[in-house]
Amino acid sequence: MLEELQHLLREHSIMFDAHDHRIRCFPHIVNICIQHILDAFSAVDPSDLAKAFVHAFPDGGVDSEEYLKALGRNSIAQDRQIIKDVHSSCL
Repeated sequence: MLEELQHLLREHSIMFDAHDHRIRCFPHIVNICIQHILDAFSAVDPSDLAKAFVHAFPDGGVDSEEYLKALGRNSIAQDRQIIKDVHSSCL
């Protein structure tokens, strides 16, 4: 199968060696991207969030203290742990 891909790519002057390369599946690539995004969200400095809050909600319609407290709980990490726990369960 990769030999056929090699042939098709070389017809378009794209060098690909079927024996020395591998192609990851699309869901795997998406998963890697999502992991990087989630890690970036989890590493946000709370003081940066406080500054951004003023710009995001200039009318003051959202309780900043509650908002920042919720963000401080790192719900993304909690959600990831729940998914891991359910996935590894016997259900």
